[in-house]
Amino acid sequence: MESETGLQKIDELEEAISADEPDLATVEHVDGWFRRKMPALATKVNTILLGPLVASVIAAGGAALVAEFTRRLGAP
Repeated sequence: MESETGLQKIDELEEAISADEPDLATVEHVDGWFRRKMPALATKVNTILLGPLVASVIAAGGAALVAEFTRRLGAP
């Protein structure tokens, strides 16, 4: 059951990051969900969130988005 939910959370994360304006509340929620429910995968999810691809998407959103992302999750 958790693995199915984990896949759904990955889909949510993809949608949140690829939206016209990234949905940081959803990104933060999914990151927290993995930390609580699937800690063995939380490090992998965090590596993706703090990786260069997501950093470039966040940077394209401007300084305010970068600051909010950093406040919620760490450096993009």
